[in-house]
Amino acid sequence: LLHAAFQTSISQSEHTVSSDLVKLLLQESVDLHPALKDLKRQVIITVASKSESASVLVLNELQLRLSAIQDRTSAQILGELVQMDFKGVDKFIELAVSVLEG
Repeated sequence: LLHAAFQTSISQSEHTVSSDLVKLLLQESVDLHPALKDLKRQVIITVASKSESASVLVLNELQLRLSAIQDRTSAQILGELVQMDFKGVDKFIELAVSVLEG
């Protein structure tokens, strides 16, 4: 539902995506259903690639998680984002390079 809402009105996501929402979407428990895990990741990827303000929030959270705990989920999402073509992708590529060098 959340994914559909963001796809239909990306302009709305400029006002509804918060750092708390990004953190919630990146949290994955061991017993999380695979379909829900994939959906949460797709929402993150969609908002990061379609909304400039959400992109900054996602970038900051990925950077924090990758530098602090080397989060596998964040690394996989970053890998998906760097393969896309959207405004701001360069920042995600820079983060990926710094993680690989680090």
